[in-house]
Amino acid sequence: RIYQCSPEERLELAAAREQVSQWAQKEPGTIGPYVYLACLLEEKGDLESALEALQPGLAGQPKDEGLVQMRARLLTDLGRYGDAARALKSLGNLGPEGSKPHTAK
Repeated sequence: RIYQCSPEERLELAAAREQVSQWAQKEPGTIGPYVYLACLLEEKGDLESALEALQPGLAGQPKDEGLVQMRARLLTDLGRYGDAARALKSLGNLGPEGSKPHTAK
């Protein structure tokens, strides 16, 4: 944790968690609730909790490029560079339209 939340912010995050839970129940399979909560937590500096908030979305859509990139960014910010690299490698072929990156011969 980079930043200590105030009591008001803790209440705000508790309310957000409840909203996300309800949203996820209304729209199963969507990643929106998890990204929203992860962004709120990241903004507050609670990077570990932000990473945990992404897990349900990643469990449902493990190849979602946006989710994987957000996970990799959080891992990098936490100093977990190897985990971040593995997360990005899990996407497979990176580059425009899924093509392999160009390498000089």
